[in-house]
Amino acid sequence: MEHFKALREGTTHVVPKWLTFEAEQLQGTVNALPTREDVDMAFEEHLIVELYSK
Repeated sequence: MEHFKALREGTTHVVPKWLTFEAEQLQGTVNALPTREDVDMAFEEHLIVELYSK
């Protein structure tokens, strides 16, 4: 329950621009698919392709 309380108060994560989050209703909406530039995590795409090509 603490996680939901933090979400309602807006004290945890920054919502990406391609999502909409309504804290009062604890609802989220995907407004668009994220592009590579929207993802702020470092990852190696070739490893993902290698994993799923097996």
